[in-house]
Amino acid sequence: MNDDLYFLHLIADALEQPDPKEALKEAFENIKNLGRQSKFRQGFSQFQRFMNEVERNWEKQSETSESMADKLVRDLAIQIATDLLEDDENEARSALDLITSRPDWQEELEKLLAETVRSEAPDRMPELIVEKEGERIGSIPFENQPASKTIRNLKPGRYAIKLDTGRVLWQDRLTEKDLLWIYAFPEQDLDLAADTGDAMPRRTREIKLLDGEVIIRVFPEIESGRLELEIRG
Repeated sequence: MNDDLYFLHLIADALEQPDPKEALKEAFENIKNLGRQSKFRQGFSQFQRFMNEVERNWEKQSETSESMADKLVRDLAIQIATDLLEDDENEARSALDLITSRPDWQEELEKLLAETVRSEAPDRMPELIVEKEGERIGSIPFENQPASKTIRNLKPGRYAIKLDTGRVLWQDRLTEKDLLWIYAFPEQDLDLAADTGDAMPRRTREIKLLDGEVIIRVFPEIESGRLELEIRG
């Protein structure tokens, strides 16, 4: 056995025992004791680096799993708030029990329920709002569908599309490559493109929201870009 990798055999052997958890504890203690011997000192150093890497990757995986769990619970909360689970009382109860097991998930559900109440208020037409860096720069109501709106003079920054209830439908950073022709299409001269009628219609992004009922299109121009919102109805 390579002295520098002596710990691998001990770990592998522990994992094959009837009680791997206890066996691993004994293996780690054995590895530490052997690491005090001069011939295993380099191997023990490698074992420490190995365990640090395992811990780092475990933390990464835990963060990813937590993010996935939050997304799944959020989807469940949306289904409860919109009565999509009303046909299955057991499933709805299980989902509700899961959500209320954590304060942050329960707070998210309460927020969704409050927004649902506001959006279902009589004689009220919801709006689609466009924000840049948290500041409102335009809106379009969900009435007289289909409808569209153009917002010009857009500079690079963080943008969001949300309902007036506060529910964010989309948010992302629009860069120079999204909004300025020279960065979006450096291979095509603007004057030539204008002559052929290709300058303005060429979009850099198209985002579909609410199953395609709302479409966002981003177009680059000379000094700033523009955003077109379409509600298809």
